[in-house]
Amino acid sequence: MGRGSHTAALGSVLGVLLVTLGLLAIIELVAGFFVAEKTPPPEIPGDTVSRTIAWLEVNPAPLVRDADLLWRNEPNARKTQPVNPVPFGRALTWTLENNAEGFRSPPRRAADDPAVFRILTVGDSITFGFNVDQPDTYPSQLERLLAARHPGRRFEVVNAGVPGWSWIQGLRFLELHLAALRPHALVMGHGTNDQFLPAKVTDEERLHMLGGPVIRGLRSAALRLTASNSFRLFERFLPSPGATDWESPGCKAQIAATRACHRVSLEEVTAAASAAHRLASGAGVQTLMMNLDFVETLAVRGLESAVKRDAMAYRNAVRAVRQLEKRSAETRATSLGLAQATTSAGAPAEPGAAKHVVLRFVAPDRDATYSVRGKTYFGPDFTIFAAAHDDGRDGDERGGDGVYSATVDVPTNVGGIQYLYYRDDEPELRPLPPMGSSVGDRTTAVQGDVLAPVDVFGELEYMAERAHPNREGQAVIAGIVAEWLETLPSFQRFVAPSGS
Repeated sequence: MGRGSHTAALGSVLGVLLVTLGLLAIIELVAGFFVAEKTPPPEIPGDTVSRTIAWLEVNPAPLVRDADLLWRNEPNARKTQPVNPVPFGRALTWTLENNAEGFRSPPRRAADDPAVFRILTVGDSITFGFNVDQPDTYPSQLERLLAARHPGRRFEVVNAGVPGWSWIQGLRFLELHLAALRPHALVMGHGTNDQFLPAKVTDEERLHMLGGPVIRGLRSAALRLTASNSFRLFERFLPSPGATDWESPGCKAQIAATRACHRVSLEEVTAAASAAHRLASGAGVQTLMMNLDFVETLAVRGLESAVKRDAMAYRNAVRAVRQLEKRSAETRATSLGLAQATTSAGAPAEPGAAKHVVLRFVAPDRDATYSVRGKTYFGPDFTIFAAAHDDGRDGDERGGDGVYSATVDVPTNVGGIQYLYYRDDEPELRPLPPMGSSVGDRTTAVQGDVLAPVDVFGELEYMAERAHPNREGQAVIAGIVAEWLETLPSFQRFVAPSGS
């Protein structure tokens, strides 16, 4: 074969390669159009973790897959989006900026810098700061608070919170990264994701299936290869782990014991918190365990069992915020000349009689019709649709004072309700996808007759919604952590004046 033939053959091969690459580029471009949709379909099979993994690219955080932790924050991500739910009459947004490591913090200083006191915060979306702007997360506010209290000293607070993470994932993160991060103090808090929603496979089982270092290395390489739009589109037609109707062995054991399965059992919460504390203590790191479960699931019981058993430092931020909410509502009622909130001791004396719940709120104006709409909070089906009055009727204390009241008769077998106030047909808080009503509504426990606190239409004090604190709520957490840090001998030595 002559030189001309070789050249022709080589040209043909290059031509085929160019055409193939062109076709692949077109396929990738078209696939990118389909996977770039902003909202997942209304029905995604599987439990919470399966859905999270399947739709990481549309998560508000945003998130990426991780070979060791299932998912983590997307490095170098920047995103601005509406606060969700949208409060009445306000167009609020929040912006997130992750650094190259995926932490919602500025780039880290050198880990061995002796002039810096480093605090590592590990948790879920509360630590991450879901629904609050970059400077308003509690780690960011903590760093500024410490700098203001101790001028001349340098502090670094690393925000390693990841939306959706459980105690099991938080522990795994510490096992992998604590030594490299070399913090002087650790603040850790999980809970809501562990126990709020049902699961079909436990987190312990999922992480165990990731295998040892070799398997995880291969998985990491595979994730890099499968990051293309084409694969992500193809994958959507495949069943994800946990997307079936069967329960895993771990879930079956939970169901046998408690009649329900959650991502992390209470016993596993206790074990994970204890293991995290031992790991940090072994590295010479002072640790504060936090209750940041504002949905108030049972997970706090598992955490507090570990705290009591191992004598851990512990602060209950949820209780602190609830006390401030109560104090604010009491002040508002006093200033308006209205009765303080009350709850009767138990169910009505007469069998079958309803429990009477009076809900009250300060309205933005008197130019509309107001109502309360809602349903049962995790219980028998019960629908709420009650007119609200400011005319001295139906539970209203004083006509024309701008405070509207609605009386709801709740069946005796209903222990709690979730609801929103409406102005005409517009809700005070308008949830956007994928926010569910389970955290976008108000809730009230109904153990007997209730005279509820005086709310403000469209405002949740200290909270962006029921699961996540707003800027003021995050400031409360920052203050709690700062007070604990200032009790540590290592911190006191660091801030002590030179030569003392």
